[in-house]
Amino acid sequence: SPDGSTLASASWDDTMKLWNAQDGSLLATLKGHSDRVIAIAYSPDGSTLASTSCDKTVKLWNVQDGSLLATLKGHSDKVIAIAYSPDGASLASASCDKTVKLWNAQDASFLTLEGHSDEVIAIVYSPDGSTLASASGDETVKLWNVQDGSFLSLENHSDRVIAIAYSPDGSTLASASWDETVKLWNVQEGSLLATLAGHSAPVSAIAYSPDGSTLASASYDETVKLWNARNSSLLAVHSAPVSAIAYSPDGVTFTSASDDNTMKLWNVRDGSLLATLEGHGQGVKAIAYSPDGASLASASDDNTVKLWNAQDGSLLATLEGHEEGVNAIAYSPDGATLASASNDQTVKLWNAQNGSFLATLEGHSDSVIAIAYSPDSATLASASSDKTVKLWEVKLKFDLNLDSAMAYARDWLRGYLTHNPNVSTSDKKLLEI
Repeated sequence: SPDGSTLASASWDDTMKLWNAQDGSLLATLKGHSDRVIAIAYSPDGSTLASTSCDKTVKLWNVQDGSLLATLKGHSDKVIAIAYSPDGASLASASCDKTVKLWNAQDASFLTLEGHSDEVIAIVYSPDGSTLASASGDETVKLWNVQDGSFLSLENHSDRVIAIAYSPDGSTLASASWDETVKLWNVQEGSLLATLAGHSAPVSAIAYSPDGSTLASASYDETVKLWNARNSSLLAVHSAPVSAIAYSPDGVTFTSASDDNTMKLWNVRDGSLLATLEGHGQGVKAIAYSPDGASLASASDDNTVKLWNAQDGSLLATLEGHEEGVNAIAYSPDGATLASASNDQTVKLWNAQNGSFLATLEGHSDSVIAIAYSPDSATLASASSDKTVKLWEVKLKFDLNLDSAMAYARDWLRGYLTHNPNVSTSDKKLLEI
């Protein structure tokens, strides 16, 4: 809902449900449609919910108590999209009957917009509410004057148009199609501004950033692309498959790692690229933020681990020691150590502050592919292609001051000399030191 208090869900069981968005409790089940519910939309003030269905109707519901307010009849085929005008005075519905209907939200009177030659798939009002855009299987987008029903036809796609979005200022309309492109249109003139090509499968969704500077497109090619909405250029993306992603602890940024040997640091809010981290000689396989979010660690097929400044992307240290590619990395929860797992069958422990080497944990007989610390940082688990998981006591060894470390070593040596039957009598004299 606009105020975030409720959540509505629509189902093929012919019903909708209203949920408390805070605790997830069910508030009401809305029953009335006689076929699958396809789309729903809240009114701008959040008081009403509109639903569309394969039963060819639109229904309006009271969000407060879940009661049915009205049933809007007029379409001759299933209704697949719904949208309220910004002022909430009217709502638009799109149907497989090739029409769009504009409904008066108060008295249910309607105006039918005819012009498409195939089903209407998506509709969206302009920010000022003066125009309605519709996308259709007829490969066109139409811009309708909501007062008199006149329209401009935007024609350049070569396949079905399935998603549309206005820029925040209302000057530009973006359309996404099964022809694998996104197109940008001048709303005033109806002219084509640009064609954004780069996807290798139908484009299924598009969205502008709040400031209108970037446009995101999602495709059935399993990628999301970010475009500069001003000059239509593709923002920096990886040139090879993405192997790992990680969010910063505060959720402000996230980092992507790729087989193109780089990592990219992104702003979560607007999707802008903050920095490209270059330095590895082969693909980056794993990344991890330090618990305080100040640094970022990366593991690579080039046998190294690198530490980076998470704010500006500068390289802090390169940790060398593994003899084969590094598959996984993990910071201890207390931030003191960093563990790395490798195809060389070992796990290595590093000082997370300065990158100095601490220890090599040996015992696996095949590649180590995953590692994880216990919440208290005392134990490290490692998983290997040798079909085993090993638990290592690491806190005792590497979180001690000098005196306690010496005491730990002395106690370990005493136990070894006392209980090992292969220790010579002369060696046991070390106990007297």
